[in-house]
Amino acid sequence: MSILASPFFLVLVFLVLAVIGLALYRKMVANLEDDTVHLSAIESGAIHRQEEIASRLEKIDYWGKRATIVAGIYALVYGAYEIYRAWVDSGHVSN
Repeated sequence: MSILASPFFLVLVFLVLAVIGLALYRKMVANLEDDTVHLSAIESGAIHRQEEIASRLEKIDYWGKRATIVAGIYALVYGAYEIYRAWVDSGHVSN
């Protein structure tokens, strides 16, 4: 079986695409953020909007960090498995 046809490889691709998707989504949400400080009561609507954007960015960061960790650990385990499988297939280990 080809490494590209392996269901484990497809899971890895899905995880990596999920991390990339979260990063792109975070970038789009961060572009909505206003970098100026609003101090007056007249601009309370702008302050509320900035708080919502900050809250959304925190949630995206939370899931982005966890997805990156899961994808990294999965990639290491999958890579070790593929190296071991190649080693066994080369005949260095007898079954």
